[in-house]
Amino acid sequence: MGNATDYAGFFINLDHNTHRRAETETELARHNLTSRYQRFAAAEGNALNAPNPHNLSDGVLGCFTSHYLLLKQNLDAGKHLHVIEDEVLFASCAERVISWVIASGFLDSFDIVFTDISVPLRNEVYKMYKTAYDKAVARDASGKIISVNFDVLNVCNRPYASTSSFLVNKRSIGKLCGILESELMRGTGNPIDLIIRDKNRQGALRVGCIFPFVTSVRLDNSFASTIDPRPDREPELAVDIARQLFFIESDWSQCQAYLDRYAPKPQTEDKLSSMLGQLLTYSLSDKYRFF
Repeated sequence: MGNATDYAGFFINLDHNTHRRAETETELARHNLTSRYQRFAAAEGNALNAPNPHNLSDGVLGCFTSHYLLLKQNLDAGKHLHVIEDEVLFASCAERVISWVIASGFLDSFDIVFTDISVPLRNEVYKMYKTAYDKAVARDASGKIISVNFDVLNVCNRPYASTSSFLVNKRSIGKLCGILESELMRGTGNPIDLIIRDKNRQGALRVGCIFPFVTSVRLDNSFASTIDPRPDREPELAVDIARQLFFIESDWSQCQAYLDRYAPKPQTEDKLSSMLGQLLTYSLSDKYRFF
């Protein structure tokens, strides 16, 4: 079993992105985590001059390289790592839950444990997470959360992608670093989050996720990605809203405001969309079973 205090935290941040650095430092201070996490200067683009036969963007390669260099720097750290990107929100219980995951031995069964992951807009995925959420979270008559039973889910067969916030088992730092180095040097065709997902599905990495999520991403950063700066990022925002809905301290009113602005309910004259929406809502209820 690990020691409850046996982890080191890092947040990845580009030198020129002083606004995100300030946001992250404010978030850490808000949860009394300043002494727990230190900044790691992100790589600018293809800093290692790795082969790039698939013409990945500078942002994608910079993110990949940053995570790789952070792991390489901590090969001999002798501690579990909590790696976050500079868009992360913490729940007030995040440090306690992370410490519990380590002290209880959950982390021993995994190479990586995410503290939140993306939730794609797929009905069967929503059903899966809503069922788990309803079992884990108890609320009183007013809707206030009164208890939470956190768990670590095995995500091998779940659709996901993320590197916003994850724990790395100290015994797996070298393994993950080696995988990323091999991918970079051969000219990877995918971003780092998809590489981790693929290696998990192949059995090369054991990956879990804390649920309900104890971190999330800032919704206003969905339109200000340093990895993919395209302006038409409403699909990414939709996925970010979905993942934040399962964040244990989610601001559902903020999520609703974003939904009303960018994904308003279909007009009543679009009868087909209206009826399909009703069916999707029904499919999330306890009455519906997959067959």
